[in-house]
Amino acid sequence: MVFGRAPGDARSFLEAINKKTVINTDIPPEYAFSKLTSDNLEEIDVLVEVVVSEKLLSSVLPVDIRPRIKLEVIGSASSLLRQLAAVYQRGRKKNTLVVFDGDQKRLVKNNIKCGKSMFENNDGDFDSWFKDSISYIPGEK
Repeated sequence: MVFGRAPGDARSFLEAINKKTVINTDIPPEYAFSKLTSDNLEEIDVLVEVVVSEKLLSSVLPVDIRPRIKLEVIGSASSLLRQLAAVYQRGRKKNTLVVFDGDQKRLVKNNIKCGKSMFENNDGDFDSWFKDSISYIPGEK
């Protein structure tokens, strides 16, 4: 794709949001073309435990970033671990960020162990990939 070979600062996307012109620069070509074709091409899946976490993240994300993210409520921490292990097992075909509730921060070692136990192919780099693919809602609850 020719557009993808252009340097990032040469790629811009103009759109009207709430009767204002918004200029998005340095956007990935796939996202720009999905906007032009009215497809919603999310660049990353963000998985959370509960609706409150989803609402919190939605409220702090900049408006121009929200359409680029698929934010999804999965359920318990163990459900999030299953989803993350499945992404890893499939070869990381899609960017995924799991945002646990704050109470899970102290259980990171247990969660890594639990995540590892959910897939057959344990090639050794799961721990670092896992830590790079998670975050936490602030707080202890």
